Amino acid sequence: MLAVAAAGTLFHIQFNVGGMLSFMASLAMIMWLAVTPQTPTNESTRTAIVMGFAFFNGIGLGPLLNMIYDIDPA
Repeated sequence: MLAVAAAGTLFHIQFNVGGMLSFMASLAMIMWLAVTPQTPTNESTRTAIVMGFAFFNGIGLGPLLNMIYDIDPA
């Protein structure tokens, strides 16, 4: 999940997307995960949902890391 969140952050830095839409998408992913039953057949689906949540969280962290990078790139 950490690597996927880092990819989401890089996606934000490259394409400047995010904001309220990424927050709503991550919230939707968590709700989708909550209603998806935990069975062996749904394991890959639930993993993909969690990775989507991590990606959108990374996009949401993008503006913070952009601000830190603007202050001190080192």
